[in-house]
Amino acid sequence: MIVLMLPQLACAQNANAAPPTASQDDNAQEHPYNGDDATRPLNLIQLRYTYKTAPGTTRSVATHTLTLRADRRIDLTPDWQLAFRTDLPALATNPITSDNPGGDFRYGMGDAEFQGALIHDFNSRWAAGFGAKLIAPTGTDSLASRKWQVMPGASFRVMLPEIGPDSYFVPLVRYDLSVAGDPSAKAPCFSRSMQWWVEC
Repeated sequence: MIVLMLPQLACAQNANAAPPTASQDDNAQEHPYNGDDATRPLNLIQLRYTYKTAPGTTRSVATHTLTLRADRRIDLTPDWQLAFRTDLPALATNPITSDNPGGDFRYGMGDAEFQGALIHDFNSRWAAGFGAKLIAPTGTDSLASRKWQVMPGASFRVMLPEIGPDSYFVPLVRYDLSVAGDPSAKAPCFSRSMQWWVEC
């Protein structure tokens, strides 16, 4: 976390960045970029909330997640960047289990996630990156996977200015591998995700 938040690196990055033109400023205000593109990381600290439901044996299970996220981008050259991300989630969920027959809400910390990637911009339209995510079993016992997981992955990005300002498509593929932890806990052996974002 300390490395991610060093102000000297942020100052160096801002000093090396070219000053935006007036048209770029106007475009950024109309279509603000939020940093969700894996190949265009930003220096951010966010507090993110998500809510999801999943089918259960007798009723659906609700999960509320509040995640503290820190992103750090380090420019190596104009075309190469290093990107780091740390996620620290807090969970509230209400599964019906043998330990929780009433389906009461359980609260605690989820597993911490750390990831790094090396990104290359080929030109203004195309970019690619590869890296790995580490999931550590740091969460509350009833809410955590109890597994160490490593997820190497790769992505590429194509900008789509024909559709609209700052429109892009980013497929992301990860391989999920459990490397240590509780041998009785189950974790997926392979996962794929496809991410895309289009603004018109």
